[in-house]
Formats: sequence, structure tokens, C-alpha cells
Amino acid sequence: MGTSASARKPWHGGCAEIVCLDKAMNAGVDPSGGTMRAVNIGISGNGHNTVKEICTSCNDILNFFGVNK
Repeated sequence: MGTSASARKPWHGGCAEIVCLDKAMNAGVDPSGGTMRAVNIGISGNGHNTVKEICTSCNDILNFFGVNK
């Protein structure tokens, strides 16, 4: 993966974005041109279902596959 180790978050590879992308691709969906956003869950961040910034690792892989954010 193109994200340098110094730019990776401690949860690198465990974000929902990666899991969703993996499930879509395993189902035969071409993610190029699709749109994805990250949201807070429960009481995290600004509260449930509020938009949050996509981490560097996910941003890199979503860019690689042409997913809009």
C-alpha cells in the first residue's frame, strides 16, 4: 500500500471504508466513480452519523480505486 508507515493510523486496515470496499469488490462491483463518506458511530466525534474525515490510509486506497469522497 502506498501509505507510508509514518502516516498510518494505529487502526490501519481496520476502518469501515476498507471493509466496505472489500465487500463490494468481492461482490463484483467496480468501485470506480462511486462515492463514499465516513461517519461517526455512537458518541464518537461530533455524534452519531456526523461526517468525519477519512484517514490517510483509506484516502490513499480510495483514490487508487477512483472512489469519490
